[in-house]
Amino acid sequence: MIDYDALMAFATFTEHMNFTHAAAELFISQPALHKKVKKLSEQVDSPLYIRRGRELVLTRSGRLLAAHARQVATMTEHTLARLREQERLGTVVLTSGPGAFYYLLGPAIQAARQGPYELSLMSMHSPKTVEALLDVRAHVALGVFAHETPDLERAHWRRVSQMVVVPKTHRLASSPYITPDQLANESLVLATHRGLHRLGVEKTLEEHGVDWRGATEVTGWDVMVQFVSYGMGVTIINDFVTLPDDLIGIPAPAFATVDYEVAIRRDLQHSGAWWLRDLLLEFAREHESTPA
Repeated sequence: MIDYDALMAFATFTEHMNFTHAAAELFISQPALHKKVKKLSEQVDSPLYIRRGRELVLTRSGRLLAAHARQVATMTEHTLARLREQERLGTVVLTSGPGAFYYLLGPAIQAARQGPYELSLMSMHSPKTVEALLDVRAHVALGVFAHETPDLERAHWRRVSQMVVVPKTHRLASSPYITPDQLANESLVLATHRGLHRLGVEKTLEEHGVDWRGATEVTGWDVMVQFVSYGMGVTIINDFVTLPDDLIGIPAPAFATVDYEVAIRRDLQHSGAWWLRDLLLEFAREHESTPA
């Protein structure tokens, strides 16, 4: 039987990976925290962390146990809320990328905040959102995921097309759509983050012989759009991004569409997470059924 107090102390330690800071949060001494973590390690018969240079890093056993600890803490919070007949039944954490939070999730978040669970938001790019789900630092993720992960259940949320953004005075502004070949002599503004979007854009440009290597690189849809306004070039971005009056977005069908999905751990014992997942999927269905 795992010691509950030691398990919760270990969960706090994993948030800091620093005994001094974790002990301060727990209002106990460092030796006392060391003792709890050591006891837990002995109970599971496996080291929970190792020292790598000056840093402490969780072992595989440590990561598995940390995820279990967070799930236990979530279940405890939910049970206590019900016993105390509180209005909120605990906290559910949604993680997604900054673009989705800014342009796509606003109405769904407003709806979720009226629900029975306290909503917490965590902004990060898709590879990190998968890690957050597996470690139970987040409960639900919305993003674009590159690979299948057996421990996660994923459901389609929304398909997004690409557009080329140019000034309204640009030579391409009157085009009904843009092909990659038309960008051959253009200065390009591309995302610094080499995620799925950037890699997809690179692949399409290379397939059509368009040299992107001298592109201006920036982080964030808004900054990319602003650089186009500054006259630094043109950009290829998701078509949900809102543009200022001096710019126009032109469909770019040659660039691959992007599928946003809702992901959750298959074994997650958190009714609030499944409630939020269903809310997001219902929101997507309503959005798709609404005439443009």
